[in-house]
Amino acid sequence: MNRTHPEAAEVLEARARLVSSPVFVRSRRLIRLLEFTIDAALSGRTEEIKEYTIGLEVYGRGPDFDPRADSIVRVEASRLRQKLAEHYRNAGQSDPIRIDYPKGAYIPEFRFSTPLAPPEPLPAAPRAPAAQPNSPARPPNSSPAPGKTSIKTRALVAACTCAAVALFVVRGEPTRGLSGALPPVRPGVAVLSPVNLAGESADSWLSAAIRELVASELSAGGKLRLPPGELVARSERMLSPPPSAGLAPDTFTDIARTLGVDTVLTGSYLVVGDPGNRQLHVDVQIQRRDSPSGQTVSETGTPGRLLELARRLGFRLRERLGVPEASESHTESSPASPPAEAAYYRALQRFRAYDPLGALRDLDETLAQDPAEPLSFLLRAECLELLGRDPEASHAIEQAFELRRPLAREQQLTIEAERDRLQHTPGREAEVFRALVTFYPDDIEYRFQLVRALNEAGRYPESMTEIADMRALPAPLNQDPRIDWADLKTAHMQTDFPRRLASAQKLEQKARLLHADWLLADALIREVSPLARANRLPEAKAALQAAREIDRRLGDREGVAYTYRNEGNLLVAAGDAPKALEAFNRDLAIGTEAGNLEEMSNAWNAVGVVRRILGDLPGAREALEQSLRIATQRQSPMAIKMANLNLADVQLTLGDLAGARRQFTSALETSRQLGEAEGEAKSLLGLGYVQLFSGEFAQALSQFEGAAAVAHHMPDAQLIGESAIAVANVHLATHRLDLARPAVLDARRLAETSGDVYNRIESHFSAARLAIAENRFAAASAELRAAKPLVDQNRAVDLCLRWATLLTENALAQHQPPGGELEQLRRIPAGSAKASALTAQVVLARATHHDADGPLAEAHRLSLVLIEADSRAAAVR
Repeated sequence: MNRTHPEAAEVLEARARLVSSPVFVRSRRLIRLLEFTIDAALSGRTEEIKEYTIGLEVYGRGPDFDPRADSIVRVEASRLRQKLAEHYRNAGQSDPIRIDYPKGAYIPEFRFSTPLAPPEPLPAAPRAPAAQPNSPARPPNSSPAPGKTSIKTRALVAACTCAAVALFVVRGEPTRGLSGALPPVRPGVAVLSPVNLAGESADSWLSAAIRELVASELSAGGKLRLPPGELVARSERMLSPPPSAGLAPDTFTDIARTLGVDTVLTGSYLVVGDPGNRQLHVDVQIQRRDSPSGQTVSETGTPGRLLELARRLGFRLRERLGVPEASESHTESSPASPPAEAAYYRALQRFRAYDPLGALRDLDETLAQDPAEPLSFLLRAECLELLGRDPEASHAIEQAFELRRPLAREQQLTIEAERDRLQHTPGREAEVFRALVTFYPDDIEYRFQLVRALNEAGRYPESMTEIADMRALPAPLNQDPRIDWADLKTAHMQTDFPRRLASAQKLEQKARLLHADWLLADALIREVSPLARANRLPEAKAALQAAREIDRRLGDREGVAYTYRNEGNLLVAAGDAPKALEAFNRDLAIGTEAGNLEEMSNAWNAVGVVRRILGDLPGAREALEQSLRIATQRQSPMAIKMANLNLADVQLTLGDLAGARRQFTSALETSRQLGEAEGEAKSLLGLGYVQLFSGEFAQALSQFEGAAAVAHHMPDAQLIGESAIAVANVHLATHRLDLARPAVLDARRLAETSGDVYNRIESHFSAARLAIAENRFAAASAELRAAKPLVDQNRAVDLCLRWATLLTENALAQHQPPGGELEQLRRIPAGSAKASALTAQVVLARATHHDADGPLAEAHRLSLVLIEADSRAAAVR
């Protein structure tokens, strides 16, 4: 009697063949899934073969595992089906027993071999993907040196997450890593926005609609590789006027190399006829490296039946490109129903033209007419995130997530990744992108997104491995600017300024070669901070000015705001606080006008820091509290940490040691959780000064040495100098002159190396204090004379007061009458640091033979033990 089903022993033998095959031998996760599901099926425990149980038993998820939120089982099951198909196409062709997993199920089926079916594509929901092949992005995250996070922010950080993404089907899984062989790179095609020949503004949305729908149609079947739509939009800004029929040869070469493609499609459209009988005529020209003259494809239809027109154009373009017709169209529907189409594509155009607020208004109209479209909610989430309105963005992405079922599987994964990002679970987000990289190994965007997510999760070794994998890809993929940007971002997160500068300079070289101004502006602005850290200020200023000119020409307000923020940082480092305040206020004005909460939070934070320097403590506290309110509203840990760190500085200035200690401790914990080295070093320095003023000298020294260790590991010359000065100050406070002497010399050397004006001033002050303690009064006077021009330029209230106090102390130590600086001590300005003011009052009392009990009692009340100790030491001298 013929058997219809294999015996258990035969199934186990078939499984053994599978797990030892080249396809499965290194896929331990898939082997575990095979073993669990097959064992349960053979023993009759099929009720256990469900998504929740697999998540717990196979992938180690906890009891709170929610399959709706965590797609690990679905992703791995899809990989398993693809691996099985690959095995049975190759080494397993002669296997007598086949093990299959039907789509949408996890219970395996066992059968005797039959002729093989065609390879299974990536699982997709009934509805095909909508119009847009890739998407814009994610806004910049707050950081110690806040910055945008893409090759120009939205272009690369989340270019696959705004609207529909192109489905690329790659058979089998390549071996990842430098030694692995990748499948051939698919031909690359860029679709530029067609030109509106009639120029009617009411029809301008058709340009975005035609581009997105045609690109989506061409991506069907996965035979072509299309760059993200946002990168295409940025490249189009190089073209003035936009081309309606082909590019000049040089321009074609630049565009093709920038986007990593072989073919560029340009075109135009014209709408004619009466309102009740309008006709839409579209011309698309194909321009290839091997066919510069191009071919033209034309179609005519109506604006109300764009999908049909796009399908016809797609069919004819695929014929001309030599690409087989896809088994199904990608344009079964648009991201919005016909009444909402115009508003949706206007929103997309505005978003890519740096106008997310305008895009949100159009999306309100879109969703009012079509409230169940997930891709409109996804675009809304992207707009809100770009504006720093993360809680609202989270609400929008939850709506997209709930409505995602009709979408193709890749789009669903894209929404899940965005949801993970907004929920601040970068580890889960990284796993989604890792799965997408597995499916589409020649898609640089998914690889770039994986690196970004790994960085957010603090998994830097894995990031470096992925970057090495990208550099090992075949040409032209290994020349993609996103690889250098991924390295730049990883270096930034690791606070590795030399590597950050090297990667930015590679971007600059590529941008100049490609005549890509938008890329050049982004590369230049990324060079500013590391150049300043390397004490190459003229180069930093030149890069900043060049970036600003380009951003203004491109109409990139966010880019212009970022240049002002960088300019403010340079001016602070150069000691020009008043001009720095002007730059930060310009940054704030642009952010406020644009409604960008992230930019506003960063700008308020910077304004608060400079107001503190200038002695406006109420204004500093107000600005920093405003920054903290916005950061809390946005639920941004990095921005909250920065505001807390700077508020702690203000509290320390006001003499509130307990409050400063709490906030420095909080900032330290957050910095360590984020893996953010600069914040950790600054928090340790702040805590050390709290302990120094409290008389906890051993603890303060430990904190300063810890900050120095972090700064050396980064390495960061400015923070290394600050730490050295702090160590010297501890030894001076404890009158260990044998230790203070080499520490002061080291601090002086490091301050000059860092180029930071505050380090230079503080090193002069420390050297003056040492000289006074050693009775080298002429040397002390020389140090204070050297500091005077820097103090005057900076106009920092606290520095001016401390300078006058030290000069008076030097005179008193020589039993000489103090000079005109005594008047500065009589008129202590508002906004002076409490410790500095009380020290000045004690020195004034000594100089005028008055009682110092009042300021000493106030110092005692505030637990400023260091002031009491210094006063006793001065009395002994």
